[in-house]
Amino acid sequence: SFSKPFLIVFDAHADCMSPGREPTHEEWLRKLIEDGFSSERIILVGARNLWQEERAFIQEKKIRIVGMKEIQEDKEGICDMLMERARNSDAFYVSVDIDVVDPAFAPGTFYAEPGGLSSREMIYFIQRLSLLKNFRGADIVEINPALDREHKNRTIKLGAKILGEMI
Repeated sequence: SFSKPFLIVFDAHADCMSPGREPTHEEWLRKLIEDGFSSERIILVGARNLWQEERAFIQEKKIRIVGMKEIQEDKEGICDMLMERARNSDAFYVSVDIDVVDPAFAPGTFYAEPGGLSSREMIYFIQRLSLLKNFRGADIVEINPALDREHKNRTIKLGAKILGEMI
């Protein structure tokens, strides 16, 4: 257990919906916060499709969102800020929902959202973050091989590249 963990979430969606009867991928971040993870120790990167309910929760909990406009204006500065926040934790984790990447580069996902990161930008963030000594783990979710087949497995290949850069 770490006293000052930090979470960087790359996702087109906030995943902060109210829980339903059965848990889904649309509420995991909210549940994590409601179960005690400090919202001040989370940064959501690349979110661009949020429900009103999620916006209210994010505002109430003061979750830092780095939007695509900010990234386009100063990718290096945003990455420096992420690294500084991660460096000031005793351990950090990176969660990558592949839909943070623009569907032109990662079409094999069910919830594709236009206007996302390029594959090169995603790799840039991961390459830099994985250099930090307190990097403890990561996940990649939402890659759908059935949707990726007709696109020559571009999304699967990008996911593999991202994983390769993390280790």
